[in-house]
Amino acid sequence: KLTSFWDLHATLLSILGKEPPYNSHNGHSLLKELPENRNCQSADIPEEQCVCQREISANISDPKVVQAAEKLLGHINAQLPPQCAQLRTSSIKHAQMIIPNKKIALGRSSFFGGSGSVYVDYRVTLEASPSGAVFEGILRNALEEGSFVVVGDISRINKYGNQSRCVNTQTLKKFCYCLP
Repeated sequence: KLTSFWDLHATLLSILGKEPPYNSHNGHSLLKELPENRNCQSADIPEEQCVCQREISANISDPKVVQAAEKLLGHINAQLPPQCAQLRTSSIKHAQMIIPNKKIALGRSSFFGGSGSVYVDYRVTLEASPSGAVFEGILRNALEEGSFVVVGDISRINKYGNQSRCVNTQTLKKFCYCLP
């Protein structure tokens, strides 16, 4: 059965005879029976950290990977204020397909609390210009629709120094390359 650090916390509190100081519908004491239909969402495990998936390398020139990279930068560019340069893909550094395990894909596709549609996630690492920023993100490809949606947070995995001095919010700092 699926467990998380929230369960360990609830278990330790149970051993101490205490109740959690928060409304913990996600943490369940391991000294009690865990819910049968538990999933990553109900256990409060972010999808990018859910272990019930397989990761395989994807070719960086695969059209789906290129499409995912374009969607990732489009998502970033949509958040940028006018004082930041619009980013373009310099190169795709790495790509992986993240596939739900067979049990999930064949009938339990609501494992993440989703709509039940069949999907494949892509983890894409790319370099953007003009900033030289290296970003990594996960994009969900709904196979019926063919569309991509960003899942979770986008990480910047190299330093940005003072490239983003023209913005104040932390999220924008990792994305913005200030125009001269």
